[in-house]
Amino acid sequence: MKGSHKFWKKNISGAKAIRITLKQARNIFPRFEAIAFRMRDMRYVFGTILSLLLFPVWGKANSPIAVKAVVIEDVLEDYKKFLNGRNPLDIKDFSGPYSRRDVIELVLFQQALVAGGLNTPVILVPMPTYQRSIAELEKGFVDATANPIWETDLSETSTWKSISTVDPGQFVAGIYGKPKKIAELSNLSISQLKNRSITTSFAWVSDVQALKKAGFTNIVDGGNWDRMIRMVKYDRVDFLLSSFRAEKDLSFQVQDTKYIPLTGYKVILEGRRVWGVSKISRKSKPVIAALNKGVPLLKQKGIIEKAYRQSGFFNPQVDRWKIIGAEK
Repeated sequence: MKGSHKFWKKNISGAKAIRITLKQARNIFPRFEAIAFRMRDMRYVFGTILSLLLFPVWGKANSPIAVKAVVIEDVLEDYKKFLNGRNPLDIKDFSGPYSRRDVIELVLFQQALVAGGLNTPVILVPMPTYQRSIAELEKGFVDATANPIWETDLSETSTWKSISTVDPGQFVAGIYGKPKKIAELSNLSISQLKNRSITTSFAWVSDVQALKKAGFTNIVDGGNWDRMIRMVKYDRVDFLLSSFRAEKDLSFQVQDTKYIPLTGYKVILEGRRVWGVSKISRKSKPVIAALNKGVPLLKQKGIIEKAYRQSGFFNPQVDRWKIIGAEK
């Protein structure tokens, strides 16, 4: 450990994408060592270091604060590929490779902060699961969620809730599966489809409630997105619930496997999606103030709706599709 200071100093100063010095990094993480020893999963520590070294930190380099925002690992990976070296503050076209709802929301988060008057570096901190992200937020180990989440999942006592980006009735999802499986099951009646297996995370309370309300009887806990994808790929379950995509056939692909929706049917997830801000964080007041000022401005300019449409989340192709659970 004797030479570790020189190692990190050398590597941080040599990373062109990083716009903060080692001294600034220490100011950003005043409790970093204490947090590290309290964490059971050391991926938090390594993930934060990698975020500092590998991902650009946009904003004013001389800003008095930097915002640490938590994000699910697979979303961060696709976000990096979507940016492809671009500054998220400059993005006006939200379409293209790796665009999806979760990814473009990281861009919107940073644009909302700036629109609200907080032009500060944002450090994206990777986490393996949704519930872990919320736990870190409520403990004050991070300042905010990089993605809007369901407001009902946030504690009133430990978090602030921003103005919503998605309002009740706007979150529409598809029933996705492998093309061969979709072809096999497409002729089944609605009642028969509801008896087929579908996976989601039981930590995603709104998703589970939506599937139960729709009438699905065989809901399987997938834990996280990567595991759910594998469960469908290897035929352990028939379907998974997913936001729609911008491809013409509404499909998405993970590695060598393509996933398409069950044509003609959709599921509505009720509730509001908001950015969560930790009340324990010393940066909570400027962050929540900036978001609550910036979100209405982005809405007024049509940026949020444009981003959701170009990513496929708000999708006119499914406007006439039947809502499962609402059939007469």
